[in-house]
Amino acid sequence: MDRNFKITINLLPHLEPKNVAAQRRFQKVQLISTLVILLLFFAVSTSFALTILQKANLDKATRQVSDSEKAVSQQQSKEVSLTVLKNRLVSIDQIQSVPSKHREIFTLVNNLTPQSIFANSLSTDKSGNLIVSFISASIVDLDLFIEDLINKDKNEGKIASVDVDSLSRGRDGIYRISLKISTK
Repeated sequence: MDRNFKITINLLPHLEPKNVAAQRRFQKVQLISTLVILLLFFAVSTSFALTILQKANLDKATRQVSDSEKAVSQQQSKEVSLTVLKNRLVSIDQIQSVPSKHREIFTLVNNLTPQSIFANSLSTDKSGNLIVSFISASIVDLDLFIEDLINKDKNEGKIASVDVDSLSRGRDGIYRISLKISTK
C-alpha cells in the first residue's frame, strides 16, 4: 500500500452551506441583540441617574423657595410694623404741626411762672382747661403770678378765668396752691 495514502475520518457532521449561513445570521442577530440590550441598559441607567439628579435639584430648589418664603414672611411682618410706625409718625407730625390749645396754654403758664414758683402737678381736660398745683416759699410771688394770669395783656387773651381751688401753708413755711385755669 501506498504510504502516501491517508485515511481521514471526520466524526463531525458535515454542514451544509445553508446551515452555515443560518448560523452566521443567528450570530449576527445575537450580536445586534446584545448591543441593543447594552444600549437600552445604558439608556435606562442614564435616565435613572438623571432622574436622581433632577430630584436632588428639585429638592434643593424647594428648600430655597421655602427659605425665600420664610424671609418674605418675616419681611412682610416687618413691613406691617414699619407701616404702622410710619402712620403713627405721620399722625404725630400732623398733631405737632397744628397749633394745640393745650400747648399754647402750657407755654403761656410756663412763661408767666416766676422762678420762685414750682409746678407740682398739672392736668388738663379736653376743652383745654388746666388744673395746676404750685408750691412757693413766697406768698407775694404767688399773688403776682395770679395777677399776671388774670391780666389780659399778659395772658394774651387766652385765659378766661383763674379760680383758686385751695391755698395752704405747711409747717415748713411752703405755700401750696391749686388753680383751675379756664381757657377761651
